[in-house]
Amino acid sequence: MGKVNALLDFNKDIVELEGALWKEATLLHDIGFTMSVTDEPLDEEITSSDITVSTVGAHKTIHTSVGKCLIARFVHDAYHYMFKLGFSYEDERIVNEKQYENLKDRYDLSNSALNLFWCDMQGQLDYHEEFGCFVEDQRSFVLYKAYGITH
Repeated sequence: MGKVNALLDFNKDIVELEGALWKEATLLHDIGFTMSVTDEPLDEEITSSDITVSTVGAHKTIHTSVGKCLIARFVHDAYHYMFKLGFSYEDERIVNEKQYENLKDRYDLSNSALNLFWCDMQGQLDYHEEFGCFVEDQRSFVLYKAYGITH
């Protein structure tokens, strides 16, 4: 696949994924979840349905804006709270799997949008497990992992 076609596929997939995440965030809000935003790094457990998300690193993600990245973080962290899961590798993997299945079943995402989600969430988790740090440029990492795109 050529680079231009791969970028077009990415653009289609991220719009599809962000649409589903927005719908999921709306459903979570309707059942009582709220979102707060901080510019500070987070390292605390999620203890209530008021989910705090951080803007740290939100400008280097696959998402089309910082706001849409924060929505994705909100949904992900709400799953941690709903299923009483921590932040160990295994718990993160379970959250990723639950989100993946929900995106597939509830929103009927295309295989390529689901692959984008998985390369982003599980790909970064695996990277952190292997190297002990977060991916510096998440967007480039996921574009390579999902579509083979390099700079």
